[in-house]
Amino acid sequence: MPLFRCPAHVAALLLGLVACDGGSGESEPTSPAATAEQDEVDESGCAFESLDALCDGLREHYRSSGQAWASESCALSAPQRTSGPSAEARLVGVRVGYGPVETDARVEHPVLGGTVREPPNADATTQVVLGARVGQSWFPIHIYHPTTEGERPGHQVEWSLSAGGAHLTFTDEHGAERREEPNARGHSERTLVTVRRGVPEIAARATIERWRSATDRACRRACDPLRSTPVRRRECVESCRTVRTETRSWTVTGDTVEMGATQVAQTGREGSVPGEPRHHEAQTRRLGGSHEGMRFCAFMPVARALPPQAAREVVPEVTAARARISRGSFRALSAVDAVLLPDAARSMVELSEGGSSSCGGGACTIGVRVRTIEGDMPERGVGYVVVSSGPQVDCDHGTLPSDGGSTIVEVAPARPGATVGCGFTGWDGEARRSWVVTRVLEPPSPATSDQSPI
Repeated sequence: MPLFRCPAHVAALLLGLVACDGGSGESEPTSPAATAEQDEVDESGCAFESLDALCDGLREHYRSSGQAWASESCALSAPQRTSGPSAEARLVGVRVGYGPVETDARVEHPVLGGTVREPPNADATTQVVLGARVGQSWFPIHIYHPTTEGERPGHQVEWSLSAGGAHLTFTDEHGAERREEPNARGHSERTLVTVRRGVPEIAARATIERWRSATDRACRRACDPLRSTPVRRRECVESCRTVRTETRSWTVTGDTVEMGATQVAQTGREGSVPGEPRHHEAQTRRLGGSHEGMRFCAFMPVARALPPQAAREVVPEVTAARARISRGSFRALSAVDAVLLPDAARSMVELSEGGSSSCGGGACTIGVRVRTIEGDMPERGVGYVVVSSGPQVDCDHGTLPSDGGSTIVEVAPARPGATVGCGFTGWDGEARRSWVVTRVLEPPSPATSDQSPI
């Protein structure tokens, strides 16, 4: 893949697993079947080890994204539990604040029927994640700002766990509180989540309703003389609205979801509504099959998932990589010295293809898998970022793997705020960091490539 042709960047917020004083830690015994399935848990990087860790991950998600603070604890909704693959689901909520905190005092604020502790007189909003437990791990399924009195407009989310725990369904309604406004628009999206090999996957998703309204201006002006009688004026203005709705049926039968073709209807005053309806054909989706490419994560744990040095000594891939290093030679990227931390510790890592790539906002995040050979570079919770403009002295054509192979590079942490053209970004368990490549292992020559252990 040509490395520097990608135009943009989507940075992931990659978070950590530490104890949270807001979770209850309660859980039900797990069946042997569910435990066996959980043992297969993958490399999705999305699992939290406990409900407490999910709470702390939610708080870190907002703190790491530039918010000044998050409440000191989480509030929990009542759980739904089953004996199936999705053993439990519940909402986990926090308050997220803006602006500096100038006092150590804390007050309690109601969230999800409970309370969380936050600074007094806070400018804050409520944030919630729908979490599901598979085996002993918790997965963040859907994160949103709920419609809450006294806060900015949010979403209305309804969710349910099937009786046998085979699937979790949630419907997110955008713009619900503005439905009755003169020129309203919004939609409801439904998602069905199943579990495969111990990991939640999106099995089906569709917009089941979309609405848009328009108000005739001349008609509305004719209602102005009724200003002294607000109720009559509101009724008059309502009679000036034209509302178009687009709906799709959604039926779950056995192991299939049937999503009907789009039905368009128009009510209210005869007139036109801006834009064209979006038509979708009827579709049937089987729930038991593979849904590769539809794994998802509302936010990720931090992932300092780095094996101890002693454990790495017996990994065959690490041994093979060290053999490559001993036979090869490195090409130095000397221009990166200007962006490195003083006395920066170096790590040696092997990169292989894997994960998804995405672009937006002036750079790209390239999907790679990281294996740490020497040093303390995190193996998970980091992404390789390429900025499409500005200085790129730290970019090298030999960094990224291709054609199913792997590359070996030396990396070191960059100074906070340093302008980096290419490198890794993520969380090291304490703070958000950036790492740049300082040396690249040259590929073997044709004469020696047959002797490579990889």
